[in-house]
Formats: sequence, C-alpha cells, structure tokens
Amino acid sequence: MYLTPGERVFAVILNFNSADQTYRCVQALRRSTHPNIFAVVVDNGSEDADRVNLRRSLGPAAVIIETGENLGYAAGNNVGMRWAIGHDADYLWVLNPDTEPTGNALTEMLAVARRNRDVGVVGSVNVRGPRSNPIVHFAGGVVDWGSGVPESLHMGAPLASVETAEPYAVDYVAGSSMLLRPKAVEEIGFIPEEYFLYFEETDMCRRMS
Repeated sequence: MYLTPGERVFAVILNFNSADQTYRCVQALRRSTHPNIFAVVVDNGSEDADRVNLRRSLGPAAVIIETGENLGYAAGNNVGMRWAIGHDADYLWVLNPDTEPTGNALTEMLAVARRNRDVGVVGSVNVRGPRSNPIVHFAGGVVDWGSGVPESLHMGAPLASVETAEPYAVDYVAGSSMLLRPKAVEEIGFIPEEYFLYFEETDMCRRMS
C-alpha cells in the first residue's frame, strides 16, 4: 500500500450526499507534496444515487466505508478514524468534503506536529473567496470559558495577513481540517458523539489541553 517512506497519514472524509465535493477533495489530496497519504471516505447514509456516484468517481483512489445511516459528524468520522488506527495510521487528518487542501498544506502541518511532539492536534488556515484574493474563514478559535462562547480568529481577514505568522496555540481548531495523533485520540477519546453536529471539535480540543 505504501510505496514511499514517511508518516502514514489517513485522511478521513465524511460524505453525505456530497459525492462531487468529496471527489474534488480526494483529487486535491492526490496533489499533496506529502507522498504517503491515503483517503478513507465514510459515506454517512447518502441517497443511493450519491453512493453510486461516489464509488464510480473515486474508484481505487480511496477506501469507502458505508455506515448505512446518518450517524452525524462525530460518529461518522469516528468510524473512519477507528479504521485508520486499525491500519497503523501515524496521523489522522479529518477533512470536510467541501475542502480542497493545497499541495503543501499537509507537509506544513506535519512540520508543526514534528516540532511540537506534545501537541495532539494541529489545525490549518481555512480560506474562501476567489483564488486571486482569498480571505480567512477560520484560523483557530478561542473560547470564553465563563460563558462558553467560541470566537474564530482572523475571520474575514486577507490571507496575506496571516500567511507569515508563526504557528500559535488556540483553544480549538476547525473540525473541517484537523490533524490528529492517534495516540492522543486513544488517550482522551474519539470525537464526542453526544454532539450530532457542531461544537464537538471544540470539546475534543479542550480535552487535549
């Protein structure tokens, strides 16, 4: 399965009636500068037509696991994460299907993880808008633990304003792109499934702190 040396990274992508987006995400992963990446797509109870489209478009580019029902974000991703850990993953990269990682995104995230061995999760800067002038959609978050209100950092700022910043500590990273150490996941637990959608990554990151 692995033809080149380096950390074995399993990208877990949760599909729910989004086969076209998932296909573009997997295609983006194939352009990664990190040579040892493997896509695990979890179909979370999509309609029949979407599942057929998913298998037809991806072919051998990814392992596809079908849950048979919509388990929600946390439980669905946990299915893929458990599969990856069972296949000797060195890192887990949880990605939303509507993301298209740049070629060097994983390489840079791994570099941060290597320099900070005590860190269980590394996030990325997520952007939106035209490629010629992208703006920050998410670049880490902080939480007012008194009120429990989360705040996304740098949202709406030009990407150029954060591109040169050194990695920094945050209270949580976006569940749309988080690089996890399997050991950390096994120590603190998988994504909490009491949340069907939203805030589960915040809870998970808090338990890692």
